[in-house]
Amino acid sequence: MQQTSYSNTFEESAKMAERSTSNRTRLVFLDLIGGIAGDMFAAAMCDLEPQLEQECMDTISRIWGLPSDVQAKFHNYQSDTNFGKQFSVQGMPGDKHSHSHVGFRDVLDILSNSGLSKRATDRASDIFEHLARCEGKAHGVPVDAVVFHEVGGWDSIVDIIVAACIIDRFDDYNWACGPIPAGRGTVHCAHGDMPVPTPATTELLRGFTIYQDEHDGERVTPTGAAILCHLQPTQMPGMPASELLRFGSGYGSKVIPGLSNVLRCYLMEPVQSRTDQTVAIIEFDIDDQSPEDLALAIDAIRESPGVLDIVQTPIIAKKGRLGSTVRVLAEWTSCAAVADACLSATSTIGVRWHRANRRILDRTVGVSKSGSRTSRSKRVQRPDGESTVKLESDDLAVAGQSYGERERLRASATLAGIKDVETGTNE
Repeated sequence: MQQTSYSNTFEESAKMAERSTSNRTRLVFLDLIGGIAGDMFAAAMCDLEPQLEQECMDTISRIWGLPSDVQAKFHNYQSDTNFGKQFSVQGMPGDKHSHSHVGFRDVLDILSNSGLSKRATDRASDIFEHLARCEGKAHGVPVDAVVFHEVGGWDSIVDIIVAACIIDRFDDYNWACGPIPAGRGTVHCAHGDMPVPTPATTELLRGFTIYQDEHDGERVTPTGAAILCHLQPTQMPGMPASELLRFGSGYGSKVIPGLSNVLRCYLMEPVQSRTDQTVAIIEFDIDDQSPEDLALAIDAIRESPGVLDIVQTPIIAKKGRLGSTVRVLAEWTSCAAVADACLSATSTIGVRWHRANRRILDRTVGVSKSGSRTSRSKRVQRPDGESTVKLESDDLAVAGQSYGERERLRASATLAGIKDVETGTNE
């Protein structure tokens, strides 16, 4: 048999290095059980990282123009079954709408004179700018001419500054969240009773995945929505499979009957081993699309980001029709986007999915050379210690190549893999 060799491709080595780097990136996952508001975010993050509480209080003491009788504090929250933190700003002078008519430019002056770090100032400015753009769009005025009402109160200003400082402390972390509860009913504000979510909140949540459950009340405040806009978290159908390091619970002041008004923050570390993964299995049945067109649709779905594999199985559907079940294996974080791709590319009007665990073997991709012929190969180490090598089928599909020739190439690649294991040249 001719001399063979087995070596890593540069592209696969780069991909492996990239995956290794991403595994060291920690994630903060926001679970909006009750919803999100500025005070809930601050409380949850300080429950997650208790040392932040004193830093937040120091930051509040430096806010330019903050009246002396305005008091902010963190305190422990505990009920029969729940515990965590709450954050409140109390003692606003006058009635609840005092200091509620503040222009966007005035807010920027407060931020620039408060002795914050440049990054924290930029983050707070960005959160307020998200709010100003929505208010400007709603009232038909330029951003610089926007006047805040509820968001201009000292409680909201303090919430946003504290949130910006906390986010800055997590500058190197990724952020993610689940679906966002929209809430329902009405809420009273300076413009009177308004539907929930309010117009400003609705505009801020544009592009996010939201849902409505059976619970009444405002679930996402404009401040909470603006914080999400600033964070730009990756939205996932559920919590990713990762190692849980710590978690924090931030409770709002409102009572939601039958539901804990809590925002939970989870600090997570991606699992270093790439052996066990959480994936989505998305399925649907087709009996009214031609096989030719369905094949084109499956090719289009296969190109969607996050798709790992697609299997098509023939079935006998209702009324004796011949049809197909299409099963798509996808990354769990891409589940919603892949489901939409299935609904867009095929004639189905419904898909179903579930979460599944899978275990895969780490593989090394390289090339196997036999004479002048070069074939791509995958080598894996089995749990029993055996090493196996498989040639890419596309590289075996050579015109005029016989079954015997293909078997010879497979044997050549296998022998190369065995020698590689024995000599340790690929470790």
